Amino acid sequence: MARIPLAKTVLFSTVTVVLALLCIEAGTRLYYALRSGAANTVDLHAYWTDDPETGYALLPGFAAGGIRINSLGFRGREIVMPKPGGTYRVVALGDSTTFGPREAECAYPYALADLLQARDIEVINAGIEGYRTERAQVHLERDVLPLQPDLIIVFIGWDDLYQVDPFTDGTESASLQLSPLQRVLSWSVAAQTFRRVYYEHLSTPSGALLSGPGARDRFIETYWPNEYADHLHRIFAAAHAAGADVLALTWPTLLDDDMSAWAASRIQYPYYTRSLSELQTLYADYQMTLRAVAASDQVPVIDVAAAFDGLDKTELFSDAIHFNCAGHQVVAERLAPEVAERAHRYF
Repeated sequence: MARIPLAKTVLFSTVTVVLALLCIEAGTRLYYALRSGAANTVDLHAYWTDDPETGYALLPGFAAGGIRINSLGFRGREIVMPKPGGTYRVVALGDSTTFGPREAECAYPYALADLLQARDIEVINAGIEGYRTERAQVHLERDVLPLQPDLIIVFIGWDDLYQVDPFTDGTESASLQLSPLQRVLSWSVAAQTFRRVYYEHLSTPSGALLSGPGARDRFIETYWPNEYADHLHRIFAAAHAAGADVLALTWPTLLDDDMSAWAASRIQYPYYTRSLSELQTLYADYQMTLRAVAASDQVPVIDVAAAFDGLDKTELFSDAIHFNCAGHQVVAERLAPEVAERAHRYF
């Protein structure tokens, strides 16, 4: 009986595994699409383009589904340049929580503009999914400041938390260029689902999510995200140097000690975490850092997270950190009087 060459065996096995993983991924995506009833099928990589400074940026001129990218690479309608006289220009700098849902232009920058209802107040969405603060800093200095903004709203940090391992922060800075493995994991819904199932049901015999005391727990409890703090300082300094006013926002989330089963099922875990309690503690660490940096740089902090207290979050969030159109409306309503007051002082 003829033996199959080793190279062919390896190739056949690799192809089989890849096909199996693709089938699992397709099945997982179909399941979530049917469960959520989502009609939008635009994949984020369709409107990303390579960028030598940030790794990737939005593709100018893209238009499909509920997404349109203008000629300057911002989500939304075209921007008049130079800024028209008598216009109070607001720019929302952030990540996916600012970019907003892919199926509609309902993110808080759009809702905020509708609430203000003033032709002389313009709100621009400068959010880009997956951006950490160092990417946002480049985006601010290169793309946003030339727009001559009068007010910059800084709502960013989830990707710093998710992408930067606390145990290497400050010693092994995360690369702005995504590795092939990071690209796959960021794309894969199945990978995130496996992690969620593991944490909920397999991490301990009892299914409990809390870890016991130890050096790791003590480290995370006192963790200070150096890179996040450093880039926040730089973002605030660059905005102020350009003559713009700045507001910083806290992060609304489903994370809570009394989360429902629905909320727990929508958590995405950073690759380095071991328990839900670690994620909750890191969230608190980042909020404390945000407030401390803002205070030292004389940047007002608007507690939009508190605006969700007492509300039914199941009606406002699509997962643990992303809110739906109704959630974005809550953020806009909290911000509207703050922005209106600053615009009034401008005029």
